Amino acid sequence: MSVSTLLWGRTEAKQTSPLLVLKRGQKRVVVKRQRSYNLMLDSACEHFPSIPRNVVTLQTNQLDVCDGHFVDITAETWGEIIDLVTFVEVTRAEMPLLVRTVRPLVRLLDSSGNDNTVTIKVVFPSGEIRSTKISRSTRVDKLVADASRMLGYCPTDFKAIWGGTTMRQDWSITSYNIKDGDSINLQALPSIGSS
Repeated sequence: MSVSTLLWGRTEAKQTSPLLVLKRGQKRVVVKRQRSYNLMLDSACEHFPSIPRNVVTLQTNQLDVCDGHFVDITAETWGEIIDLVTFVEVTRAEMPLLVRTVRPLVRLLDSSGNDNTVTIKVVFPSGEIRSTKISRSTRVDKLVADASRMLGYCPTDFKAIWGGTTMRQDWSITSYNIKDGDSINLQALPSIGSS
């Protein structure tokens, strides 16, 4: 990506560096700017081996939408922001999630057999993305329950996010006018505390 900058009355082209800085605490490592989110996670794990891959989270505060706060970078947005940042903060996820090979997300088709379905992408907290075909009448709590069971967690540990909005558990997919190819992000809720 090339950005033009006005410098002393002349225009110069500035190329995005093929390198990126990974940061964790006081440690800084210059790495190759990976186009693949999974390859970037691999690089983070190689240079920060104390964090298991299933809990690595990449964050940035360099985008205007971040308002100066560190925010998680999702696999879904990686390709769009990779050329806009110069460093990425490597952190631990708030709640460890199992990253393993699992069967495809169960199809949640209604029993009527009609074709009132939509194909969506479910983005897991680990960054893994799964496509699945579900009934438009499927309730959000059913989708969250099925996905969280795949990960070995309780459905109440997650919330569903679509278009930046937290989805109501008691509403159906139809309530949100979700279209084929839309993504629903599963986000881990912070722990409620220990007893």
